Amino acid sequence: MNAHDPHHESLLMSLLVGDLTKDAPEMVELLSSCADCRTRLEELEGVARSLDAVAEQERRDLAAAREVGDAPGLADVDRILRDRALQDQAGADPSRARRPLSLEARRHRLARPLAAAIVVLCLAAAVFIVGELGSDSNNPDPEDRILGTDGLVDLSPAGTVSEILEFSWTGTRPAGGSFTVRIFAADSDLDAEPIMVEGWIRGTSWTPTVEIPWREFDWNVVSLSAMGEELEHSERVQVRRAEAN
Repeated sequence: MNAHDPHHESLLMSLLVGDLTKDAPEMVELLSSCADCRTRLEELEGVARSLDAVAEQERRDLAAAREVGDAPGLADVDRILRDRALQDQAGADPSRARRPLSLEARRHRLARPLAAAIVVLCLAAAVFIVGELGSDSNNPDPEDRILGTDGLVDLSPAGTVSEILEFSWTGTRPAGGSFTVRIFAADSDLDAEPIMVEGWIRGTSWTPTVEIPWREFDWNVVSLSAMGEELEHSERVQVRRAEAN
């Protein structure tokens, strides 16, 4: 996941709107492996800070207006702020006192450069996404293609086996996603809870670090999106270990 792609942009936007946090596993992996994402995040956070600064200034202006009049209207706020600004300027340097901008004019002056910056960033992101989609269609990465029509098949082990060294299957991992292996009690109902789960598998195989203690069980594999949503699951296959001679 080193190459910057449109999915990275989606994760960054999820972070900015609060759907994800920087300590979420997918964000930790993204920011540690993609230099472009770190740069983009700094740019977007800068825009967010500028917008917060504008909002904070608006809150201070309204608080100052409320000190003079109880729940003033927009015209009252405008007049109060201009009068206070004139008093401050005259007290500091009477020769330089001048009529300040109205509240509405100040809003427009602050909003214009920020709006322009946001538009530029959005256009840049759109151009990048279109370019990446075009290049991916010509040179698709097997690790990042969306699931095809074949689905998750060729699960092994299946049937009668003498030993279990590795679980494997055929299928395409979703962009930024992962696989999860679920083991169920033998012949359990389809809605039964698994008795063992192994997640965050990036490839199409899993080698247990401890011996599977059950001689009979069923299992399947699930594909998950980068957000952890289940996209597809395979049929369960039965595993029955043969008795040692």
